[in-house]
Amino acid sequence: MTDIEQSDFIKEPMSQNGHEFLDRIHRELGWPAASEILQPSGAGPRMFAELVRRKLQIPLGRIQKKARVQVGILSRNHKEDVTDPPLAIVCEFSHPVSAETIYEAHRLAWNFSHSPMLITLEPHQIRAWTCYENPVTFQSDEEMGSEIREVRTHISERMALADQAVKALHWVELITGRFFQRFDERFRRDRCADRLLLGNLREVRKRLTGEQNLDEDVCHDLLARIIFIQFLMDRKDSSGKSALSESKFAALHKDGILSGCHTDLESLLLNYDDTYSLFHHLDERFNGDLFPGSGRDRKHRKEEWIREEEHVSEAHLHTLADFIGGRMDFQKKQGLLWRHYSFDVVPLEFISSIYEEFVSKKKKKRSGTVYTPPHLVDFILDGVLPWNDTNWDIKILDPACGSGIFLVKAFQRLVWRWKAANPQKPGSPILKRILTNNLFGVDKDEHAVRVASFSLYLAMCDEIDPKYYWSQVKFPPLRGHTIIASDFFAEDVPGFRSEEDAGTYHLVVGNPPWGDTTVGDSDITRWKDEGWEPANKNIGPIFLPKAAALVKDRGIISLLQPSGLLTNNSGTAARFRRKFFERFKTEEIVNLSVLRFGLYQRATGPSCITTFSPEEPDGEPFPYIVPKELKTIDDHLRILIEPDDIHLVYHDDAATHPILWSAFAWGGHREFVLINRLNRNTTLLSLWKQNSISKRQGIVRGDRRRENPGILNLRILKATRLPQGTFLCLDTQSLPKNDDPYVHSRESADYSAFSLPQLIIKQGWQADSRRFEAAMVKSRHDGIICSQGYISIHLKRGTKAILETICLVLNSCFATFYLTLSSGRMATFIPTATMKDLMRIPLPEICPNLLDEVSDYDELDERVREAFGFSDIEWALIDDLFNYTLPDFKGNADSPGRLPTRPLKSEDNENFLKDYAAYCLRVLKAGFGEDKHISATIFSEKENERLPVRVVAIHLDDIKDNKISVEKYANIKLRDMLLKWDRMLSSGSGSVLYQRTGKVYDVVTRGKKRVPTAYLIKPDRRRYWTRSAAIRDADSIAADIMAWQDNEQR
Repeated sequence: MTDIEQSDFIKEPMSQNGHEFLDRIHRELGWPAASEILQPSGAGPRMFAELVRRKLQIPLGRIQKKARVQVGILSRNHKEDVTDPPLAIVCEFSHPVSAETIYEAHRLAWNFSHSPMLITLEPHQIRAWTCYENPVTFQSDEEMGSEIREVRTHISERMALADQAVKALHWVELITGRFFQRFDERFRRDRCADRLLLGNLREVRKRLTGEQNLDEDVCHDLLARIIFIQFLMDRKDSSGKSALSESKFAALHKDGILSGCHTDLESLLLNYDDTYSLFHHLDERFNGDLFPGSGRDRKHRKEEWIREEEHVSEAHLHTLADFIGGRMDFQKKQGLLWRHYSFDVVPLEFISSIYEEFVSKKKKKRSGTVYTPPHLVDFILDGVLPWNDTNWDIKILDPACGSGIFLVKAFQRLVWRWKAANPQKPGSPILKRILTNNLFGVDKDEHAVRVASFSLYLAMCDEIDPKYYWSQVKFPPLRGHTIIASDFFAEDVPGFRSEEDAGTYHLVVGNPPWGDTTVGDSDITRWKDEGWEPANKNIGPIFLPKAAALVKDRGIISLLQPSGLLTNNSGTAARFRRKFFERFKTEEIVNLSVLRFGLYQRATGPSCITTFSPEEPDGEPFPYIVPKELKTIDDHLRILIEPDDIHLVYHDDAATHPILWSAFAWGGHREFVLINRLNRNTTLLSLWKQNSISKRQGIVRGDRRRENPGILNLRILKATRLPQGTFLCLDTQSLPKNDDPYVHSRESADYSAFSLPQLIIKQGWQADSRRFEAAMVKSRHDGIICSQGYISIHLKRGTKAILETICLVLNSCFATFYLTLSSGRMATFIPTATMKDLMRIPLPEICPNLLDEVSDYDELDERVREAFGFSDIEWALIDDLFNYTLPDFKGNADSPGRLPTRPLKSEDNENFLKDYAAYCLRVLKAGFGEDKHISATIFSEKENERLPVRVVAIHLDDIKDNKISVEKYANIKLRDMLLKWDRMLSSGSGSVLYQRTGKVYDVVTRGKKRVPTAYLIKPDRRRYWTRSAAIRDADSIAADIMAWQDNEQR
């Protein structure tokens, strides 16, 4: 750009609030107002806005003297109080700035790690940058590869922004996520600052502990120290001076602590004696408890330092120096990026993730510990320790604190609350008091306790101006005082004793270990004696009653638990669940099972969040929430709750109806009612009890200690699935003969279930067809035996129609539907049903010839539908779960439910939404009477470019009846309508675009009549517009109408 062009833009008058550019974008692209970008009203967004001001705006202001810079955030809902990471960081410059300034802005935003994008606004141009690509060494403006160049727009007053490239940043495109989908290759989490830094540290750890034989614990301590020292070097005070500056190094040299003058961490590490002199100085200056170390007093710590220095050689420190200097060649070619990191900007919870990354897999499996991702921690704390409060003086306990991520984030919230209650910034005494009086943790792993204490010290440093580090900061002792290395169930540790310390805490929160046999050596006798016996020796649920004993009468417990707490139907688990829901007042249950494959790193165990108080139930229902994976950038940043994810459950039902957890996980009230009605039908279990059939599991080889010659030479089915081409009937001639007589020593000796007439059932469903397989055995002589993954059913009395009916049902989509909604295993996507699950599948009336002329699955499903007599509404629930819901769970962006509602090359094909509207009208008319005039309008775009959301209007008491029309609008007009409806909803319950789905009620004029209308606004994905979705939406509209009528009558 020439000087003349720049001066033209500089001369443009500023608006009254000084944000002319932001004001224009607000008008033309629908962004929030400038005030809500720079100073959001919601506590959660305001926290992020203050953080970016401190971490980005102040540093940028120091290097850019001529241009005023203001940094804010684009929040999905600026009025919310939840910790919802920003869609983008916005840097507004009053004048054009240098490429070096833009580079630094991106480097800091990349380190910030909470937002996927940076948007820079200069008077002459708007640009967007991905924060999921690391900065490269700066060379020129055109070589900064992290820019999304398709968006760059040179601003013209003569052309509307919506007509330029920047229209890709329209608010509707951003908040619906389509912008990030369009550029999905530029938003891959593996190049985020925290992920890359973990990878870098993993490589250098491998070098130190592998090739150079350094003890693992010593290696971890060294890495923690260099991170802390780099934090001191990066952390700058209000005047721009770092806490550990060149002048500070010079002073340390002058005082004789260092032998030479160092300018950076690399030069320090090249001098062994100076490195350890600085380690000792920092440890003593701040507190002997600062650095990780196992010594509990000065004498033991001194001995530990001596032992460590015997292990650490100059070669080890030189390796670290090569790492920091960028001279180490990584095998994975991740790039050495130390110089690009800014450790005062990288999130503090990163320290926790380092520790969790380095805990061995064997240790994790044995102890049941799982690293809790930061956004899950924020999600839990948003519910029990919200930002928007001034009550900071409360006691919080994490009963399995690990490396302290819950405690660090709780500390940040308590400090925020203190600031809200007090006009000044908290000084060192207040921060120390919060650390020592309000936060408590316990963990069996002593190394984890060390890291938790260290993480809290870093959190304290982050709240203090660095100019006071050397004069005022003295960290309080935490390890052994408030952060204890102990078993939570040890009753001799003060602070965690069930009786002596009862009623101590306001909040108990965390992610305790769980998994089969994790009780280990913990003494839970007291709790077993009180009736709290855990299933499968799983320690996790026992944390619930002990935590309840430690909180105050109106305190809150919120703990992650195995989802088996809800879905395990064994006798022990059922008794524990009944006792829990009858004894305590549940505030909320969030079932995370559907997110299990993406939520935790290298762990897929299904989990739930259990939030309750020690009070007895009061008869009111509690929310049961089952969030779904979106397969978008949001999955790594937040847990989104959509309206259909929320169900109300009463304590009595929670205690006595085990299937409700699975039914509501994948369906709604209608599915739950349907399942309960079908449970009155004949089942395999009832046929077995009537002695009509016998059953048994396939042969278990196990320890092979018992010989049974009677199974020799029988045909055996041992493949992982039925032979290719098998459909309803299994021809045994292709099966091999068994030549192995050995079985498990405890194997049943009763083989009568392997006799003809015989039906074989595969216990696991087939991923490609999403169906279970069952086949009638076709044999001239004997039945067949099968391996452990199969079940054999033998008809003892009655007609062949019994087995044929069972075979028909088990192969149908109905069987998948039923088991998904009733089996705890299937509901958490463990695709193998137990024998108990299969025996409970309902059957229609036993009829002969049900398998006749059935040649494919479509005919089979239709035969099942007829046999059960399912209505159209009921079959829509079954069919949609089978064809849309389940494929979406582990599918990708091309799974059926994630496809757009219209074929991409079709202009007028609205058949999918027409089916949706038809079912919606049908349900409403069934509820309010066929005489009611109800119609629907589908909103569509005139242009080929389609919006990321769809809108359907349901007109109640209309002038026309049952009509479904399509109205086309220009894109810009439809966007304006969406923003209008969004503002209407945001004035009440929240933004519809933020929630992704929503209803907006309005009154419109049709003809000469004022017609009440419900606008249904949802993403352009088929899963939101299925027939079953229409049924739920119609039920919701009907419930709203009835509630309004009740209010009017009152």
